[in-house]
Amino acid sequence: MTISSDSAIFKRIFTLMKKYYNYAETEKCMDKFGFLANRDEVTQEIMNSLYIEQLMSELLNTNSIKYWSESCQSIKCLIRDYGIPNAIRAQIWLIFIKSKIGDELDIKNILNEASNYKDEELLESHSDVFRQIDLDVKRTVPNHNMFASDDNGITKLRNILIGYCICVNPSVGYCQGMNFIAALLLIVFDGNEEHSLMGLIAIIDHYFPPHYYDHHLTGVRADQMLLKDLITCMTSDNKLHFNEQMLEEITNALSLN
Repeated sequence: MTISSDSAIFKRIFTLMKKYYNYAETEKCMDKFGFLANRDEVTQEIMNSLYIEQLMSELLNTNSIKYWSESCQSIKCLIRDYGIPNAIRAQIWLIFIKSKIGDELDIKNILNEASNYKDEELLESHSDVFRQIDLDVKRTVPNHNMFASDDNGITKLRNILIGYCICVNPSVGYCQGMNFIAALLLIVFDGNEEHSLMGLIAIIDHYFPPHYYDHHLTGVRADQMLLKDLITCMTSDNKLHFNEQMLEEITNALSLN
């Protein structure tokens, strides 16, 4: 694809840079979702977006919002055909989340407790949990500006994980992999702690099957075995390219992260 040197094109590129990217020469380059990005890759992505805009007429950013604002007979068809636009994703997710967990939990109080644990006996009895969470939150999506340093985002992530595994569902406790779910929710909800904790509760306690995230990861391991069988079956013609270790790494990555 070649892009004309017409001044209108460059004006459009500059507008996109300002709209979607932190593109200051003296600062780190971030993509539109807040992740650190290679400047050359960002530039190419902008060029590609211009081409896509010409073909799609910004369908996902304009028409899909129109469809979402109108009545629809099938929510599944709407999502499958158009997806949820970025502009209203948090709003729609929150509707689904609230439909699952209702108003039974005092989310604000749970987060307040999670951020102010001073009970020595409690800290001692859950020392392994606190230690693992403290390790994980600092290495969860470190290339995102919300979690890049000992900042507010890491504190929020820690509070959400402690709030869930200690206050909400201690029978499940904390499992590695929950930190990635909680981090994604924080990104989608633009750092809103309460909405993110509600999302984590809805996903683990309502959307996942029972015992999916228990101390033995029963459901996760069952999914791993099923996924492994499916990969083996679907790639039987190329089985020489796969070995047991590769399959193990693939299934672990897809099911846990």
